[in-house]
Amino acid sequence: MNRIELKAISKKIGEAYVLKDISYSFESGRVYVLRGENGSGKTMLLRLISGLMYEDDGSLFYNDTKRLHNGKMMFSQGLLLENTSLYSGMTLYDNLHLLASINKKIGKKEIEEAIESVGLSDVRNKKISRFSLGMKKRAMIAQSIMEKPDVLLLDEPCNGLDEKNRHVFYDLIRAEKERGAIVILSSHLKEDLEEIADEIIYLECGVMIKGKHEKTDL
Repeated sequence: MNRIELKAISKKIGEAYVLKDISYSFESGRVYVLRGENGSGKTMLLRLISGLMYEDDGSLFYNDTKRLHNGKMMFSQGLLLENTSLYSGMTLYDNLHLLASINKKIGKKEIEEAIESVGLSDVRNKKISRFSLGMKKRAMIAQSIMEKPDVLLLDEPCNGLDEKNRHVFYDLIRAEKERGAIVILSSHLKEDLEEIADEIIYLECGVMIKGKHEKTDL
């Protein structure tokens, strides 16, 4: 079983804390949903876990090994952050093929499977610039899962998805959970909590305001 543990994590931007004294453990085969208003620290926490930014105080451990601030990845991850996108002048398939070429873990078969899983096979050769908002979000979900990472970090993944495609997403997350991934996502949708959350983390102004809440507490 894989495990991420945050111990008294704090992060400042300038003189202001964006995360303060965060301690929590995340285990494989579970879905964690971050809740809070805009500016509460949800995206910052995802960025910090991903390694796009580092803590000023405290420590992050993966399977009992402490993360060093040397840029080295501790775990494979699929990442979807707000305002990130694929290359608009390239097709969906070419975008995913380009990304897959970085780690060289997967080939055409896995790329096609990821595209099919989000229902975009019929537009695999269409340029991203011609995609709707919902299609772009589904494309980003495909890139986050295609390498079957140990950790999935998803920022508001259901924004822009209609009801049908939200349920497609829920099925994908259940499959990732069954596979043994650690899934951490932020969401403001109650439906996300009802459908897929195992644990809920409440943040306010960078502080965890409530501890562990199981899905049955909703």
